[in-house]
Amino acid sequence: MNQQNPIGPNAEICEVLTCLPERMVVDFANNLTVAKDHIREQKKPSGLFKRLLGTVSGKNQRRQIEVNASLTESVDASLQWLTKLTDSVAQSTHTLSLVQKRVSTLTENTAAIVNYSADTRDMLAHLETRLSGQLNSLEEKVDLIDCKQAAQLNLERVIARWEAGGFNCFSLAGRSYVALEELYWGPFGDLCRQLPINEHQPFLDDLKNRVQIQLAKDAKLDQTKRLSLEDWQRWPEQSPADARDAITWLADQATPERSPMTVAICQQPEKLPGTVPLRCSAKRITDALVPEVFGAHRYE
Repeated sequence: MNQQNPIGPNAEICEVLTCLPERMVVDFANNLTVAKDHIREQKKPSGLFKRLLGTVSGKNQRRQIEVNASLTESVDASLQWLTKLTDSVAQSTHTLSLVQKRVSTLTENTAAIVNYSADTRDMLAHLETRLSGQLNSLEEKVDLIDCKQAAQLNLERVIARWEAGGFNCFSLAGRSYVALEELYWGPFGDLCRQLPINEHQPFLDDLKNRVQIQLAKDAKLDQTKRLSLEDWQRWPEQSPADARDAITWLADQATPERSPMTVAICQQPEKLPGTVPLRCSAKRITDALVPEVFGAHRYE
């Protein structure tokens, strides 16, 4: 990947996958720690993450250096960037609720550290208050707009973008996965998280049907016709590296035990999870992916 060419919200891959900036904000929050002794040892963000963050946070080199330093050296600086990102990038209630959960955890941790900076405590309290206000505002808008209508519109737009070739830079099976991720981070996902399962299951059933139909169309097959998994996994010859990086990053929390089909499609391990068949139909892939992407175990 070309490190001299940062990715931003207006970059091509972000036009294809509008959920990438939302996921970036969540990863930024999860990378924070209040244990100063551990800051330098924390996990390095991925190349795609750094490039997204670099362009979202500031375009010139000096600001980029400050952002990179904040990830590993300064809790206070990171909190300042997180506040800016939640104001300018985060749009979905799911993103804000995940960030709020992380900030609450950080607040609890600082309470156990006697000598911790009072400024940091104040910043965490301020950010928590802001996040609560943003969430309340979004929830009010959802109530006014009608959550179910917003979810249905989200579904129609994602499927229409897929039908128009918007996901053609991905493998056949990958198109299903990225369509589901787009919905997971949007109003459709908010609906599924807000309503009890007996009320949101009909929406998921409709989603399965729509994805299954479109996947079969792309493969020019009947919905139950089987192909080898390699055929479903094959990437287009001209597929950009960013597309591969994006789908791998979006699925980085998937495990063979909880999300075997996601692992097979997005991570393409040498040894497949035991529950993934070597030959699959569009129906089989969709039936597996929908509960994996929309499962309650994500971000536990």
